[in-house]
Amino acid sequence: MSDTERTAAFTDTALPERYERLLGPALFAPWAEVLLDAVAVAPGARIVEVAAGTGVVTRAAARRAGQTGHVLATDISPAMIAFNAAHPPEPGAAPIRTAVAPATALPCADGEFDVALCQQGMPFFPDRPGAVRELHRVLRPGGVAGISVWTPGHEVVPFGPMNGALQDVGAPEPFPGGYDETSYVLSPEQVHDLLADAGFTRIDARETELLTRWPSVDALVDAVHGTPFGALLTALDGERQKQVRAVMAGRFSRWVRDDGTLAIPTYSVIARASR
Repeated sequence: MSDTERTAAFTDTALPERYERLLGPALFAPWAEVLLDAVAVAPGARIVEVAAGTGVVTRAAARRAGQTGHVLATDISPAMIAFNAAHPPEPGAAPIRTAVAPATALPCADGEFDVALCQQGMPFFPDRPGAVRELHRVLRPGGVAGISVWTPGHEVVPFGPMNGALQDVGAPEPFPGGYDETSYVLSPEQVHDLLADAGFTRIDARETELLTRWPSVDALVDAVHGTPFGALLTALDGERQKQVRAVMAGRFSRWVRDDGTLAIPTYSVIARASR
Protein backbone atom coordinates (compact mmCIF):
# COMPACT_ATOMS: atom_id res chain seq x y z
CA MET A 1 0.00 0.00 0.00
CA SER A 2 1.25 3.53 -0.65
CA ASP A 3 1.61 6.22 1.95
CA THR A 4 -0.81 8.32 -0.10
CA GLU A 5 -3.55 5.69 0.11
CA ARG A 6 -3.17 5.22 3.83
CA THR A 7 -2.92 8.96 4.51
CA ALA A 8 -6.07 9.59 2.49
CA ALA A 9 -7.94 7.31 4.91
CA PHE A 10 -7.27 9.85 7.67
CA THR A 11 -8.13 13.05 5.78
CA ASP A 12 -11.82 13.08 6.75
CA THR A 13 -12.11 16.23 8.85
CA ALA A 14 -14.62 14.54 11.17
CA LEU A 15 -12.31 11.62 11.95
CA PRO A 16 -9.91 13.30 14.42
CA GLU A 17 -12.68 14.26 16.84
CA ARG A 18 -14.09 10.72 16.81
CA TYR A 19 -10.60 9.20 17.02
CA GLU A 20 -9.76 11.16 20.15
CA ARG A 21 -13.16 10.86 21.84
CA LEU A 22 -13.79 7.18 21.11
CA LEU A 23 -10.26 5.73 21.27
CA GLY A 24 -8.17 8.24 23.19
CA PRO A 25 -9.26 7.85 26.83
CA ALA A 26 -9.34 4.06 27.00
CA LEU A 27 -6.54 3.13 24.61
CA PHE A 28 -4.08 5.79 23.51
CA ALA A 29 -3.90 7.92 26.67
CA PRO A 30 -2.91 5.02 28.97
CA TRP A 31 -0.28 3.85 26.48
CA ALA A 32 1.01 7.43 26.18
CA GLU A 33 1.86 7.43 29.88
CA VAL A 34 3.74 4.13 29.50
CA LEU A 35 5.80 5.59 26.65
CA LEU A 36 6.57 8.80 28.55
CA ASP A 37 7.57 6.82 31.63
CA ALA A 38 10.03 4.86 29.46
CA VAL A 39 11.84 7.97 28.24
CA ALA A 40 11.53 9.82 31.58
CA VAL A 41 10.52 13.21 30.20
CA ALA A 42 11.93 15.87 32.53
CA PRO A 43 10.82 19.46 33.19
CA GLY A 44 12.29 21.76 30.58
CA ALA A 45 12.62 19.05 27.93
CA ARG A 46 12.54 19.97 24.24
CA ILE A 47 10.34 17.32 22.61
CA VAL A 48 9.42 16.41 19.04
CA GLU A 49 6.67 13.93 18.22
CA VAL A 50 6.13 12.29 14.83
CA ALA A 51 2.78 10.83 13.76
CA ALA A 52 1.32 12.93 16.57
CA GLY A 53 -2.27 12.55 15.40
CA THR A 54 -4.80 14.38 17.56
CA GLY A 55 -2.26 15.11 20.29
CA VAL A 56 -2.87 12.53 23.01
CA VAL A 57 0.89 12.06 23.54
CA THR A 58 1.60 15.67 22.62
CA ARG A 59 -0.36 17.11 25.51
CA ALA A 60 0.78 14.48 28.01
CA ALA A 61 4.40 15.25 27.10
CA ALA A 62 3.77 18.99 27.41
CA ARG A 63 2.40 18.50 30.92
CA ARG A 64 5.56 16.64 31.93
CA ALA A 65 7.92 19.12 30.28
CA GLY A 66 6.27 22.06 32.05
CA GLN A 67 6.43 25.75 31.24
CA THR A 68 10.18 25.74 30.57
CA GLY A 69 9.94 23.00 27.96
CA HIS A 70 8.49 23.00 24.48
CA VAL A 71 6.89 20.46 22.16
CA LEU A 72 6.70 20.19 18.37
CA ALA A 73 3.94 17.86 17.12
CA THR A 74 4.17 16.68 13.50
CA ASP A 75 1.96 14.51 11.35
CA ILE A 76 1.43 13.94 7.65
CA SER A 77 -2.35 14.43 8.00
CA PRO A 78 -3.50 18.08 7.88
CA ALA A 79 -6.81 17.10 9.51
CA MET A 80 -5.07 15.51 12.49
CA ILE A 81 -2.67 18.42 12.93
CA ALA A 82 -5.48 20.97 12.70
CA PHE A 83 -7.34 19.16 15.48
CA ASN A 84 -4.15 18.88 17.53
CA ALA A 85 -3.42 22.60 17.15
CA ALA A 86 -6.97 23.62 18.12
CA HIS A 87 -6.56 22.49 21.73
CA PRO A 88 -6.14 25.45 24.10
CA PRO A 89 -2.89 25.67 26.09
CA GLU A 90 -2.97 23.88 29.42
CA PRO A 91 -1.90 25.83 32.52
CA GLY A 92 1.61 24.89 33.54
CA ALA A 93 2.27 22.84 30.41
CA ALA A 94 4.93 23.43 27.78
CA PRO A 95 3.94 25.45 24.71
CA ILE A 96 3.08 23.29 21.70
CA ARG A 97 3.86 23.98 18.05
CA THR A 98 2.45 21.87 15.23
CA ALA A 99 3.56 21.16 11.68
CA VAL A 100 2.32 19.05 8.79
CA ALA A 101 5.37 17.02 7.83
CA PRO A 102 6.35 13.46 6.91
CA ALA A 103 8.38 11.52 9.45
CA THR A 104 11.34 11.47 7.05
CA ALA A 105 11.57 15.27 6.64
CA LEU A 106 10.97 17.07 9.93
CA PRO A 107 11.14 20.88 9.90
CA CYS A 108 13.84 20.86 12.58
CA ALA A 109 17.52 21.63 12.94
CA ASP A 110 20.10 18.97 13.69
CA GLY A 111 20.29 18.25 17.41
CA GLU A 112 17.35 20.50 18.26
CA PHE A 113 15.55 18.20 20.72
CA ASP A 114 16.13 16.26 23.93
CA VAL A 115 13.36 13.72 23.32
CA ALA A 116 11.77 12.28 20.16
CA LEU A 117 8.53 10.32 20.38
CA CYS A 118 6.41 8.15 18.12
CA GLN A 119 3.35 6.28 19.40
CA GLN A 120 1.92 3.54 17.16
CA GLY A 121 3.01 5.26 13.95
CA MET A 122 6.17 3.43 12.88
CA PRO A 123 4.52 0.41 11.19
CA PHE A 124 2.62 2.74 8.84
CA PHE A 125 5.65 4.68 7.56
CA PRO A 126 6.61 3.74 3.98
CA ASP A 127 10.28 4.43 4.85
CA ARG A 128 10.81 3.21 8.40
CA PRO A 129 14.64 3.36 8.31
CA GLY A 130 14.46 6.91 6.98
CA ALA A 131 12.05 7.93 9.72
CA VAL A 132 14.30 6.54 12.46
CA ARG A 133 17.35 8.23 10.93
CA GLU A 134 15.40 11.48 11.05
CA LEU A 135 14.68 10.99 14.76
CA HIS A 136 18.41 10.46 15.28
CA ARG A 137 19.25 13.61 13.31
CA VAL A 138 17.02 15.97 15.29
CA LEU A 139 18.13 14.71 18.71
CA ARG A 140 21.06 16.25 20.56
CA PRO A 141 23.91 13.96 21.64
CA GLY A 142 22.59 12.14 24.69
CA GLY A 143 18.99 12.74 23.63
CA VAL A 144 16.46 9.94 23.89
CA ALA A 145 14.00 8.41 21.42
CA GLY A 146 10.85 6.64 22.58
CA ILE A 147 8.86 4.44 20.20
CA SER A 148 5.79 2.29 20.77
CA VAL A 149 4.20 -0.12 18.28
CA TRP A 150 1.64 -2.90 18.51
CA THR A 151 3.43 -6.20 18.90
CA PRO A 152 2.92 -9.42 16.89
CA GLY A 153 1.74 -12.63 18.50
CA HIS A 154 -1.37 -11.06 20.07
CA GLU A 155 -4.66 -9.88 18.64
CA VAL A 156 -4.52 -6.11 18.12
CA VAL A 157 -7.55 -5.07 20.16
CA PRO A 158 -9.89 -3.42 19.38
CA PHE A 159 -8.90 -3.22 15.72
CA GLY A 160 -8.67 -6.95 14.99
CA PRO A 161 -12.21 -7.77 16.13
CA MET A 162 -13.56 -4.71 14.32
CA ASN A 163 -11.86 -5.66 11.08
CA GLY A 164 -12.98 -9.27 11.37
CA ALA A 165 -16.62 -8.30 11.78
CA LEU A 166 -16.52 -6.05 8.72
CA GLN A 167 -14.86 -8.77 6.66
CA ASP A 168 -17.58 -11.22 7.74
CA VAL A 169 -20.19 -9.13 5.89
CA GLY A 170 -17.94 -8.46 2.89
CA ALA A 171 -17.23 -4.77 3.55
CA PRO A 172 -14.35 -3.54 1.35
CA GLU A 173 -11.05 -2.38 2.84
CA PRO A 174 -10.78 1.39 3.38
CA PHE A 175 -7.33 1.21 1.80
CA PRO A 176 -5.21 -1.62 0.34
CA GLY A 177 -4.00 -3.90 3.12
CA GLY A 178 -6.36 -2.34 5.65
CA TYR A 179 -7.47 -5.76 6.91
CA ASP A 180 -3.89 -7.07 7.15
CA GLU A 181 -3.27 -6.98 10.90
CA THR A 182 0.40 -7.87 10.38
CA SER A 183 0.89 -4.44 8.78
CA TYR A 184 0.12 -2.80 12.14
CA VAL A 185 2.84 -4.53 14.17
CA LEU A 186 6.61 -4.77 14.64
CA SER A 187 8.54 -7.14 16.89
CA PRO A 188 10.99 -6.00 19.57
CA GLU A 189 13.80 -7.31 17.36
CA GLN A 190 12.60 -5.30 14.36
CA VAL A 191 12.37 -2.10 16.41
CA HIS A 192 15.78 -2.73 17.94
CA ASP A 193 17.37 -3.23 14.52
CA LEU A 194 15.76 -0.07 13.11
CA LEU A 195 17.19 1.95 15.99
CA ALA A 196 20.63 0.33 15.84
CA ASP A 197 20.92 0.79 12.08
CA ALA A 198 20.14 4.50 12.52
CA GLY A 199 23.00 4.91 14.98
CA PHE A 200 21.17 4.74 18.30
CA THR A 201 22.81 3.11 21.31
CA ARG A 202 21.68 1.81 24.72
CA ILE A 203 18.59 0.36 23.09
CA ASP A 204 15.91 -1.27 25.21
CA ALA A 205 12.99 -2.65 23.17
CA ARG A 206 10.62 -4.99 24.96
CA GLU A 207 7.05 -6.24 24.81
CA THR A 208 4.84 -4.59 27.43
CA GLU A 209 1.32 -5.52 28.51
CA LEU A 210 -1.28 -2.96 29.58
CA LEU A 211 -4.81 -3.68 30.73
CA THR A 212 -7.14 -1.22 28.99
CA ARG A 213 -10.59 -0.52 30.40
CA TRP A 214 -13.75 0.32 28.49
CA PRO A 215 -17.09 1.40 30.01
CA SER A 216 -19.28 -0.97 27.97
CA VAL A 217 -19.45 -3.19 24.92
CA ASP A 218 -21.44 -0.50 23.10
CA ALA A 219 -18.67 2.04 23.76
CA LEU A 220 -16.11 -0.34 22.34
CA VAL A 221 -18.23 -1.10 19.27
CA ASP A 222 -18.79 2.63 18.75
CA ALA A 223 -15.00 3.10 18.71
CA VAL A 224 -14.93 1.78 15.15
CA HIS A 225 -16.14 5.27 14.15
CA GLY A 226 -12.81 6.62 15.42
CA THR A 227 -11.04 4.67 12.67
CA PRO A 228 -11.13 4.84 8.87
CA PHE A 229 -13.24 1.66 9.07
CA GLY A 230 -16.14 3.61 10.55
CA ALA A 231 -17.14 4.88 7.12
CA LEU A 232 -17.52 1.26 5.96
CA LEU A 233 -20.02 0.61 8.73
CA THR A 234 -22.09 3.73 8.10
CA ALA A 235 -22.20 2.94 4.37
CA LEU A 236 -24.01 -0.35 5.05
CA ASP A 237 -27.81 -0.54 5.17
CA GLY A 238 -29.48 -0.59 8.57
CA GLU A 239 -29.82 -4.35 8.87
CA ARG A 240 -26.22 -5.02 7.89
CA GLN A 241 -25.05 -2.36 10.34
CA LYS A 242 -26.92 -4.16 13.11
CA GLN A 243 -25.39 -7.44 11.98
CA VAL A 244 -21.84 -6.04 12.08
CA ARG A 245 -22.38 -4.44 15.48
CA ALA A 246 -23.71 -7.73 16.83
CA VAL A 247 -20.69 -9.63 15.49
CA MET A 248 -18.33 -7.05 17.02
CA ALA A 249 -20.14 -7.24 20.35
CA GLY A 250 -19.83 -11.00 20.31
CA ARG A 251 -16.10 -10.80 19.64
CA PHE A 252 -15.66 -8.38 22.57
CA SER A 253 -17.90 -10.30 24.99
CA ARG A 254 -15.07 -12.47 26.34
CA TRP A 255 -13.65 -9.42 28.16
CA VAL A 256 -16.90 -8.26 29.82
CA ARG A 257 -16.80 -8.18 33.60
CA ASP A 258 -19.70 -8.63 36.02
CA ASP A 259 -20.34 -4.85 36.15
CA GLY A 260 -20.62 -4.57 32.35
CA THR A 261 -17.26 -2.89 31.86
CA LEU A 262 -14.45 -4.50 29.86
CA ALA A 263 -10.85 -5.12 30.86
CA ILE A 264 -8.74 -5.98 27.81
CA PRO A 265 -5.04 -6.83 27.80
CA THR A 266 -3.16 -5.02 25.04
CA TYR A 267 0.46 -5.42 24.00
CA SER A 268 3.01 -2.98 22.61
CA VAL A 269 6.72 -2.88 22.02
CA ILE A 270 8.05 0.00 24.09
CA ALA A 271 11.52 1.09 22.98
CA ARG A 272 13.95 3.61 24.42
CA ALA A 273 17.25 4.47 22.78
CA SER A 274 19.98 7.10 23.15
CA ARG A 275 21.48 9.36 20.50
